[in-house]
Amino acid sequence: PDPLGVFDLYPEWVAAYVPTDLEETKTRIKRTLDSLPSTNYIILSYLFGLLASISESSSVTKMTASNLAICWAPNILKAKEESLASVLSNTNAINSVVTMLIVHYE
Repeated sequence: PDPLGVFDLYPEWVAAYVPTDLEETKTRIKRTLDSLPSTNYIILSYLFGLLASISESSSVTKMTASNLAICWAPNILKAKEESLASVLSNTNAINSVVTMLIVHYE
């Protein structure tokens, strides 16, 4: 089955991360979120609300937004077919996108 970020949008998720431009990254993430099926969008909204809440207690839980992203990103955003090389090259972008979704949850 498709992950919540859907297989077809994986290239957009990877491309959304622009390390030198936070505002452009936010714009691209929003555009990609708007492309999701509504059910996936709603579920991700609840999930990121929960993850944001957990990260707010990171002094107790030790689960910062970055730590949560490392655990959750590979399950939420993934390609239909992945090679070890593609996984390794895209890990930073995918983890960064998920971290931003947690940190900037509204």
